[in-house]
Amino acid sequence: MIVPDGEPAAWRAARDSDFAQVYQRHYPAVFAFAHRRVGDRVGAEDVAAQTFLQALQAFPRYEDRGAPISAWLLRIAANVIAGQARRNPQELTLGGTPVDEAMQGRQTEGDRDDWVDRRALWLRYGEDRALEDVAGHVGRTPAATKQLLHRTLKTLRARMQTEIQIGGGR
Repeated sequence: MIVPDGEPAAWRAARDSDFAQVYQRHYPAVFAFAHRRVGDRVGAEDVAAQTFLQALQAFPRYEDRGAPISAWLLRIAANVIAGQARRNPQELTLGGTPVDEAMQGRQTEGDRDDWVDRRALWLRYGEDRALEDVAGHVGRTPAATKQLLHRTLKTLRARMQTEIQIGGGR
């Protein structure tokens, strides 16, 4: 870590100690978050390491705005994962299984449609990709992709409401 000239050694030591506490306290949550999204231990460790490296570099500029620091760390982790997916789209996984392998054996048109719906949702909202980028990945125009996302969200809401009603919620 590069320390600005003239920074008091005592302040630097206190800041480094604070970050060590943040790391010890929040590493398990960041790792679990990454593992759920990446699907394998080694990939999750890489994401967690990159997350804390970026957090350490940004820590002197961190401002407490009332949200927990874990939210800041998880946002960094999500950005790391999204960046990796943008750099290596062929390594996009579904529950730890590469997308190409997950698609093998899909027989019906309905299965493929459901897969496209889920992939579009993940790319748009899970990875915060632009609509045009999602459209390119699912092989549709941006207008058709926008309609697909709207329809899929509407269907998902209806399914969730049904599950809540069946489960006795609300």
